[in-house]
Order: sequence, then C-alpha cells, then structure tokens
Amino acid sequence: MADKRPFLEDGSQFGVSRTQFRRMRKAEKRDLMQQWFFSEYEDPAESTPYESAEGGYQYIWGGPYEARDELYAMFGDIVPESLIEEVAQEIEKDGTFDWAPVQKAEDFEPIEDDEPPSLDIYLDEPGPNYGSPAEREARKQALVAIERLEKIMEKRRARGIGHNNPPEDIDVPDFSEIQQATLQLKTEFQKQNPLIAFIKKWAKPLRDTLVAAAKWAGRKIDKAVDEAMKPLGIAAGTFVATQLFPPIRHVFDAVIAWLELAAKAIF
Repeated sequence: MADKRPFLEDGSQFGVSRTQFRRMRKAEKRDLMQQWFFSEYEDPAESTPYESAEGGYQYIWGGPYEARDELYAMFGDIVPESLIEEVAQEIEKDGTFDWAPVQKAEDFEPIEDDEPPSLDIYLDEPGPNYGSPAEREARKQALVAIERLEKIMEKRRARGIGHNNPPEDIDVPDFSEIQQATLQLKTEFQKQNPLIAFIKKWAKPLRDTLVAAAKWAGRKIDKAVDEAMKPLGIAAGTFVATQLFPPIRHVFDAVIAWLELAAKAIF
C-alpha cells in the first residue's frame, strides 16, 4: 500500500518536515494540504468505471472518500479543525463531494519478465461454460477493466503524445492501435454472444504491448531509450510501473480469464 503521509520526517516527499510545517503560515499550510489531497484523490469521473444499472460509479479501487475525513486523518493532529474545514470547502467548491483514489505507479505490481499467456492455446469454439453465470461474470469484469484503461488513455491523449519511434528491435503497437483494440474489445464484450475469434484478434495488440514492456524493463534506461518511449507519453524512469501498462495488463488478464471459461483449449 502506498504511503499516504503528506510529508515524511526527513521532508523527502513535499520538501518539509513536520516541524517545518508547524512553523508555516496559514496560507502555506492550506496550499500544502490541498496539494497532498489532490495527489491522493481525484474526481471519480477521471478514472472510475460508471454503470448506471449498478447505481453509478463503481469504486473498485476504494472509496468514495470525503475530503474532510481524509484531511482530518492526515492533518488532524497538527492543524486546527477550522483549517481542515476551510481546505475541504475549497476542494469541494466545484461541486465534487465524493472522491476516488489516484492510481499511482507504486500501487501496481511491476511488470514481470515472463511473457503473458499465448492466445493461440484457445480455440475459436465455445466451451461448455460459455453462457454460464461464471462466464458472464468474467465478461463483466473484463468490461470494467477495459473502461478503466479507456479513461487512462483518454487522459494521456489529452496531455499529448510524442512522435518518436521506439527502438528498431522492439515492435510495439502505436497508441492509436491500442485505443482501437480497446474499443473493439469493449464493443464485442457488450454483445449477447461475443465471438471468441474476435476477442482473440483484438487482445493481440495488448499482448504485444506487454511483451514490449517486458523487453524495455530489462534494459538500462538511458537518454536514447527515454526518447524512444515518448510515443506512449511516458518517462523512461517510470516506464515499467507507469499507469498505462498495468491497466493494459489487467485488461489482458481479464480476457484470459474469460477465455478460460468461454473457449475450448488445445490442452
């Protein structure tokens, strides 16, 4: 679990220690408290799956959280309650009262060197569990993972994607291909009877991306590789644990879990 302390005793997170924080002016404390809150929590519209049939946002990563509660838990022993109320009101000024946790690189497991499972071991024929409650639940979980990935990619697209090419010996789908694959998977999983062959086809670009991630993970990060990673809008130092690749892995794993139930296998 990620450390949510607003500052560490040595001041390494926000550049101040608790002692220094106590000596700050009120306005400075207020700014740091807001900075901490928005580093840990975000509007659920940014990243949280929404299902009207299920009653709205599905807080599958925790929440909803209220600003006052979280501020009090972090700062209640160091600032007066009146300041917490003041900061909470500022945070809620745009009308958001329920918050979702920010998904950070350290919240995900690092990408392993092992290649993801092959799609070729699954036949295009439905297995005996196709249409079962377990299969339909696996389909639903895949849709949830896909919606999460869509939201993260949309945020990255809005920030801009570079146009450099990856290293020649690393074949990675471009961003638009990943977006297209995600959209096609979502559309197919929403059908009454998803086609196994179609799911396998559009899961392949996601698998290719994970294989490329594993190759990059084993490399020494240098300036050249850093430049090559710009097409995906990520920094070299955080490539392996970036917010983009763990959700891709989660989607692919959900597809594999569905195939295990829906399709016949070679063995």
